[in-house]
Amino acid sequence: MSRRHAYRSPITSWSLYGALATVAGLLAGYVGLGWDPLVSYLCSVNLVTLVFFGLDKWLAQQESFRIPEVVLFGLVAMGGSPLGFIARHLFRHKTRKTSFRVTFWLIVVLQIAVIVAYRIWIR
Repeated sequence: MSRRHAYRSPITSWSLYGALATVAGLLAGYVGLGWDPLVSYLCSVNLVTLVFFGLDKWLAQQESFRIPEVVLFGLVAMGGSPLGFIARHLFRHKTRKTSFRVTFWLIVVLQIAVIVAYRIWIR
């Protein structure tokens, strides 16, 4: 009788790690440093994005399991686009893959549109 191991999605694991690291950074900035919650959040999500892009590049070089692109896109969409952009060029990672570039820039354009709409209609 063989034992079957429960399948665990790597997306769920990496998403959980990213969320926990972002929350830890948010709390450290807000509680420890007394920063504004938005500033703490943006700093932490950008640092997590930078680390995840670097880690994914390293995993690619090791020919190991990778961080799914949907997780990287999720971090970029959550506000990590500035350091996501820098990380792509710093690590020379995901710079030639056309589908990744298009999706990345689509997320950035949508973020800018939301910010502009907020500034026009809300304030």
